[in-house]
Amino acid sequence: MEEYNSLDTLPTGHSARILAIAGGWGIRQRLLQVGIHVGDVIVMKRCAALGGPILLSINNSDIAISRGMAHHIKVGKLET
Repeated sequence: MEEYNSLDTLPTGHSARILAIAGGWGIRQRLLQVGIHVGDVIVMKRCAALGGPILLSINNSDIAISRGMAHHIKVGKLET
């Protein structure tokens, strides 16, 4: 892993591994409920303009989350 970035800065089409989830109990619980866990590999499928939702592919599922929630997810680049 090279560096920590928040998920909302990941470019469309790129993959990354979830390294940490920042924030309180509520945000961590919500992300766990939709299937986002530390250590998972994600693919940024679509990032809406003007602060709209973010579409991710994780564990063969597409999940849309808000940009605010994505800011709490810290990711690292995959080693090649």
